[in-house]
Amino acid sequence: MPIPPPLHALRRALLVLPLAFLAGALLGCEDAAAHRASSAALARSELTSTRAEPPSVPRAEPPAIELDRRPDGALLAGTPLPTRPNADPERVLVLQATGAEPGLAGARVVDARFLGSGVVTLGVDHVLRLHRQGEVTVLDTGAYEPLSVSGTLVAYVRGAPPSLEVALADGATGTRTQLTEQLAPCWSPTISPDGAAIVFISGASGSPRLYRVEPGGAPRLLAQVKRFPSAPVEPRFEDGLYVFDDELGTAWVDSHTGRVVRATERAR
Repeated sequence: MPIPPPLHALRRALLVLPLAFLAGALLGCEDAAAHRASSAALARSELTSTRAEPPSVPRAEPPAIELDRRPDGALLAGTPLPTRPNADPERVLVLQATGAEPGLAGARVVDARFLGSGVVTLGVDHVLRLHRQGEVTVLDTGAYEPLSVSGTLVAYVRGAPPSLEVALADGATGTRTQLTEQLAPCWSPTISPDGAAIVFISGASGSPRLYRVEPGGAPRLLAQVKRFPSAPVEPRFEDGLYVFDDELGTAWVDSHTGRVVRATERAR
């Protein structure tokens, strides 16, 4: 029996309706998933944008090291350049010169001292230069720190490491004299305030020993001294005595006889 047209329409409607509902449901699921993904991305974006950045820590600049000071207030100081971790390079300083020769500020040096009316510098090229009244004079090459000055005289070591010998340059005449032979390695020469003698350390015997040498004379071992400078503080002269620091403390030594006049020990 044939189906009347109205029943055909109803049958088509009943078949189409579930399909349409299913399609709508599927589309709704896709829209919901898209909505959730969009919401999650927005949340992540907001979290990232509002997350507090760690505060930047300013890099601490190393303090300047005072190298020399004149009675009139003129000052030589140097700021150490940064070095790589676990490295042991030579210390290089950016020079600060107050009341000194113009044009020296900012120079890269290993050491610098006032010398007479000028300034003597030891460059990273190990050239010893005298700066005076706008002129530069080369006093020596192959020179090494530390520098020790008295009047127009500057004591230092020179050569090819570790074969370093003690030398003396005169800023007034521009002359240079090597004071030791076959005593290398030598280090830390310290000139007396009157320029009459230089006390230094030599490792030629296999262990560090103190020597004294006078310009024009032969080096002499200060046999009574069993201690030697081993601290970052450079040796110096105080009231006619040679003074140095080591791991035990401070020692005051008669530089003529080598006798330890006084000694102090650090608390342990």
